[in-house]
Amino acid sequence: MGKFTLFLLAATALAGIATILYWVGQQRRPPLYTVILVVCGLALTGGSVLLDRPAYSYAPKTTQVAIAIAFDLSPSMLAIPDPSTHPDIAPRYARARQTLLEVFRALEERQQNIVVSLIGFTKDAQILMGWDYSAAQLREILQYGLSPNLFTSSGTSIEAAVEALVDVFGMLPQDLRETSRKIAIVVSDGEDTAPVEYLGYALEELSSNPFDVIALQAGLIGTSEGV
Repeated sequence: MGKFTLFLLAATALAGIATILYWVGQQRRPPLYTVILVVCGLALTGGSVLLDRPAYSYAPKTTQVAIAIAFDLSPSMLAIPDPSTHPDIAPRYARARQTLLEVFRALEERQQNIVVSLIGFTKDAQILMGWDYSAAQLREILQYGLSPNLFTSSGTSIEAAVEALVDVFGMLPQDLRETSRKIAIVVSDGEDTAPVEYLGYALEELSSNPFDVIALQAGLIGTSEGV
């Protein structure tokens, strides 16, 4: 027997008792019994709503976003712009880093559901931070641990950066590989020292992999000095 059926029987019995007492009592008190009957009626209605109402819950649907950063750490990223033409004379890597810090701070404030990874590259590439759900940890590394002095090699290879991005996205957990939106952020001043034919290979790799690419210019390319 369901909860509502038991509740209905109890309320009906109470209403019946109240009615009998009203008619056989030596002193009838219509207001009191009327109140009892009204309360029983309200109880029946409320019980119907509370016990028979289906349970609904709402949870906002959020898509996990996997963001991998490939950051150029070649010596040219230490260059500063001409003070007469550019108000910010911080090195290229520092200006690019500041832009990334602002982006991830904004994502944290929006409570965006993200997982992050960081790659450093010159002519070679190296994963500096594997996949992590903490944007705060990424900001710590960007702020205090990222510098062109990390690498002893010089040169810039976008091909190496792309290969590392493909590898790191392949390291995502299976569920994230299948369901997350994937974004690669490539930070460079554009001084690619690899043979020009390698660029075609890098572009082919990018087009054949399921992640979007954002290029953050940190200098040169039109002499605007980028970010």
